[in-house]
Amino acid sequence: MNNVKCSIIIVNYNGKHHLNECIQSINESEIDKKEIIVVDNASQDGSQVFLKNNFPDIKLLELKKNYGFARANNIGAKEAKGKYLVFLNNDTIVTKGWLSSLIDILEKYPEIGVVGSKLLLYDPPNRLNSAGANIVFNGGGYDIGFLEKDTGQHDIPCERGAVCAASMMVRKDEFLALGGFDDFYFMYFEDVDLCWRYWLSGYKVLYVPQSVVYHKFGGTSGDSRHAPLRVFYGTRNSLFNIVKNYECKNIPVPFIFN
Repeated sequence: MNNVKCSIIIVNYNGKHHLNECIQSINESEIDKKEIIVVDNASQDGSQVFLKNNFPDIKLLELKKNYGFARANNIGAKEAKGKYLVFLNNDTIVTKGWLSSLIDILEKYPEIGVVGSKLLLYDPPNRLNSAGANIVFNGGGYDIGFLEKDTGQHDIPCERGAVCAASMMVRKDEFLALGGFDDFYFMYFEDVDLCWRYWLSGYKVLYVPQSVVYHKFGGTSGDSRHAPLRVFYGTRNSLFNIVKNYECKNIPVPFIFN
């Protein structure tokens, strides 16, 4: 594993029913020098045994409790051997060319710190989940193109405020130098915070539509944008984004207009 170019980190919590499709699709992708790391947040559905029996070559990190998406990814990042890190949801199916499209950008353009895939819904597969994301003044963010029919309208690479961590790539050294994801976020808007900090540090964030991933939107927390977990952590973490990433003089502004 000394020649690993890319480490693919998958956080799992009771997602055994997603894992076979996800990992099989990765194994069929075009980059050989890669490792797959599954960070399991103390699943109780037999995920760990399933992985050991069916995918013995992956690196399985078994955590003692559910640490959430942000901290689990950080744990995986510290164990990773690759120059590049991919954060990939367990409820995704990747396509051929997905990985090389992201690596090519980071290898050519040192000023770009984060790249993200074009996310299509798993069902129906002709609808967009995310063509990158915009950061809004209240500390949150939203997926560009969400639920639009995909007709190629978002097929040009471009800078975005953020990209979704359902399929996101960074350089390991830069990610760790910036402190990784904020552990306190647990889940939701940790990707907005991370991309925001990359921008503040002088890096750019790029949406790469040539990298296509299908996503079972809400496979862990529910597919409604009003699911309780999504609403709670989304609201809380958007407030954290304001406090962390605004200049002190500008912090009151989003509270006044909320």
